[in-house]
Amino acid sequence: MFAVLQHPKRNRQFYQACIITAHIICFSISAVASFLLRFEFRVPFDHVQQLVIALPVWIIGKSLAFRLLGLDRGWWRFVSLPDVLRISLGNLVGSIVCGLVLLSIVSGFPRSLYFLDFLICLLLTCAVRVAVRLVFESARRSGSQGVSKNILIYGAGATGQTL
Repeated sequence: MFAVLQHPKRNRQFYQACIITAHIICFSISAVASFLLRFEFRVPFDHVQQLVIALPVWIIGKSLAFRLLGLDRGWWRFVSLPDVLRISLGNLVGSIVCGLVLLSIVSGFPRSLYFLDFLICLLLTCAVRVAVRLVFESARRSGSQGVSKNILIYGAGATGQTL
């Protein structure tokens, strides 16, 4: 499996599908978790109907925001602090757009859900990327079994890590 994911240029469609799937899962979990936390794990029936309406809005809105900010592409195994800032901006833009849409189509939608969804979605999307980086780094470290010599290559970027 690592061989497939280590060379995303060779399998760009598979890699893109994995990213989109991961985002949709994060957005969905975030929406459901927001409702569960807001209502202390006992969501009233009328609010379940609001969740059914809000879930596609959040998935589509945040997917579009992530697409516009370029967060649906790139190498997750090199995630860094600037990436986390871009993810934060993507979540903020997506949450604002989705909030405006939900305010216009759903009445009685709890305001705390907007903030809860933003926080949970931010944590999930960052955690997934960091987890991917940790998996790749641990696989790379366990793969080198021989004696190695540390060297410094300045300005080599992703290519320098392959040496």
